[in-house]
Amino acid sequence: MTWFVQLRSSLRSPFAFILAWSCLLVTPAWGDYHYFTTVPSGTDGVVQELRWPYWNNSYYNTWLSDGWTSSEGVGGYFYSGLALPSAGSQLGVSCLINWSFWPLSNPLTATDMPLPAYTSPTTFAAQTIGEGTVLRAPGNWSVFQTNAWYRLAFRVWQPADGTPHQAFAGQWLRDPSTGNWYHMATVKLPFAASGIDGLMGFQEDFSGGLQPQRTDYRNCYYHQGAQWNSANQFQAYCRGQKENAGLIEGSTAVFYETCSPANTSYVAALTNNGQSMSLTLSNQPPTPTFDPLLINNAAAVLSGTQILVSWQVPATSSPQFAYQLQVFNNPGYTGTPALVFFDRDPEARQKLLNIPGIATPYVQLIVSDIFDNTNAPLQLTPTSANLNSNTNATGLINGLAFSYFESASNFYLDTSAEYGGPNTGFPGRG
Repeated sequence: MTWFVQLRSSLRSPFAFILAWSCLLVTPAWGDYHYFTTVPSGTDGVVQELRWPYWNNSYYNTWLSDGWTSSEGVGGYFYSGLALPSAGSQLGVSCLINWSFWPLSNPLTATDMPLPAYTSPTTFAAQTIGEGTVLRAPGNWSVFQTNAWYRLAFRVWQPADGTPHQAFAGQWLRDPSTGNWYHMATVKLPFAASGIDGLMGFQEDFSGGLQPQRTDYRNCYYHQGAQWNSANQFQAYCRGQKENAGLIEGSTAVFYETCSPANTSYVAALTNNGQSMSLTLSNQPPTPTFDPLLINNAAAVLSGTQILVSWQVPATSSPQFAYQLQVFNNPGYTGTPALVFFDRDPEARQKLLNIPGIATPYVQLIVSDIFDNTNAPLQLTPTSANLNSNTNATGLINGLAFSYFESASNFYLDTSAEYGGPNTGFPGRG
């Protein structure tokens, strides 16, 4: 078995090596880096688009490789990216997206670590010790194909209720074939993270292949100071592979291609460790184009002094990030609301409110998306709940019985025994 071990320093200068366990030999796993250099420290959101003109399954390609920022002095490193499929793979091939987290630096408590808060149906999260990490959120996705632009979004936020020493970070993906958005995963951080320390990614020839791999980038923006800003300064940085980079499509995009130095026929502009190339996407629009925020089937149901508000967000909508409920005591929705509730919760689709003293409530729903855009306020006149009467069930006994069922084919088996936690060695399923 071959184990992949990567070390990440606090200076964000990652390096990697492969430890061949069976023969105790060490050989390099080439990982070369790119930066969007104008993305400042403290950025709490990033959106960018990636395209792969061809596949090379020797490579792992990340779109995030960064550290946390925090007013509490806590830091830590993470990366997220795609393990590329075999050359010629078509839409529908299963591809692994991984999000890995390293131990926190200067944690508030010695045992603090990132924890999973949400995973999509195709993603799971668990503790791990692989590569020196403490948490992974991997998942198999079948939405990838060559020559299609994939939009990837990332946000960091703190709880709306002001809970101290806590934050969340989430990732979203838009499928260009369907226009559907997917909330891939969110992690909970045990400190008041304010964002990340820049924007970096890498292409790693982890299995030592000889052929090149190219990734294209465009429409990169960062969120800071309550606004989205263009990140149009790209830098390729050579760390051992051969590299080429250049502007394409009228300077609205850039390509980045790396290749093994053992491939003597590949001609590259960057060949020596430490060489770099800077490029400006001069025709990138100054602000991103936003998908529409769509809200369906919003309703409010009243029962006594409680009101249940529910809504739906279709998959083609820009993803939800937060919501606000305003409860008025008049049908004109005028004046100061009698009650206001706000929360940052990408997956919330209903909220039960206690409204004592509001005899005839009128509810207004406002949803904001991951780009901080909001819908036109939806004004909801509550309907009365039809509650079933109580019934006494017969033949019940104390206790709990359950059965476990597992698909014979639809599961992910990790045979490296990373995900059972540092001291268990249990294989993981997701």
